[in-house]
Amino acid sequence: RRARCNGPLLAGFAVFCAEGVAGRGELRTLVEAAGGCWLPKQPPSGAGLPEKVLQLGVHFDAELLREAACTQVLRYDMYRL
Repeated sequence: RRARCNGPLLAGFAVFCAEGVAGRGELRTLVEAAGGCWLPKQPPSGAGLPEKVLQLGVHFDAELLREAACTQVLRYDMYRL
């Protein structure tokens, strides 16, 4: 229900996933299905980045997205590295 009301969970987000994160392929599928943009390379810091960038394995544990796929809630505070 929440997804129908709010639209895709990751609409407007760009997501990078570090090489060492388990299940990168599955996470890419999840990100794209949730309306996000998958970044194949780590974005440089500074200007020109989308406003909402999630860097899994860098700033957040990948479990953030796995949980959000079920709950439709991004709990940043619980999964910040």
